[in-house]
Amino acid sequence: MPFVSDFAPRQFSDLILPDQSIAAKLRQYSTLGCNDHLLLFGPAGTAKTTVAELLQELRDLHSNVVPQKLVIEGTDWDASSINAIDNLWSFQRTNGVKVPTFVINEVDELTMRQQNELRAFLSKRLGKLCVMMTTNNIGKLREPLKDRCTRIHMPKITLPDWLPRVQQYLTQNQLILPDPAVLKVIKTSNGSVRDLGRAVDDLIFAQRSKAPKSVVPRVAKSTISTKGRGLNTIAGNSV
Repeated sequence: MPFVSDFAPRQFSDLILPDQSIAAKLRQYSTLGCNDHLLLFGPAGTAKTTVAELLQELRDLHSNVVPQKLVIEGTDWDASSINAIDNLWSFQRTNGVKVPTFVINEVDELTMRQQNELRAFLSKRLGKLCVMMTTNNIGKLREPLKDRCTRIHMPKITLPDWLPRVQQYLTQNQLILPDPAVLKVIKTSNGSVRDLGRAVDDLIFAQRSKAPKSVVPRVAKSTISTKGRGLNTIAGNSV
C-alpha cells in the first residue's frame, strides 16, 4: 500500500503537527471544544485536507453519529452549493448533530461573488455550523470571508518530525536504512507530504529491484519406475 494511504491519520494522535499551539487548537476542534469556522492555509501538500477531513470525522464521533464525509471541492462550487450545505445542515440537526461540520477544499477557487455569498451564509449559521476550509493561496480570499474564520497556517513538513514515521514504514516493508539516508530522502520532498510519499515509495521500489532474485533449483527427473505402485494420500500421509 502506498505511503500516503498506509499512514493516513485515523486518530488525532496520528497527526504530525508543526507545534504544540496548533496541536492544542486543532484538538479543541476535534472534541467540539471550538466551533468557529476554520481556515487551514499553506503550501500545497502540507496535509490541510487530511487534517480537515479527520477533524470532521472526529467531530461526528463526538456527536455520537456515524461519520459522514461532507466535502465540497472549490472547483465544483456552483449556484446550488450553499443550498446543498443548508439542506444537509438541516438534516443533520434533525438527527441530533448540534453543530454539523463541512469541509470546503480549495476555497480560493470561488469567485469574489461566491465568496461573498459564502460569507453571508457563514454569518447566518454562526455557532450552529462549522465549516473547515483549505487553501494554498490565502491571498485570493476576501478579507470579510477570512475574518469569519480561525486561521491556522500549515507549514512545510520538517525533517526530524517525519523521520520516525518514515522509518516505521520502511521497516514494515523490510527495508533498513540509516537515519542520514532517510533524512536525505525526506529532504527531496521539499516540505510536501505527497512528494514525500512518492519519494519513499520510489525508494522501496528501487531497493526491491536491486535485490537478487531467488533461483529455484531444477529437480532432476526420477528414473525410478513407479509402475504397479498405488499411492494414496490422506491428510498428507501415505497409506
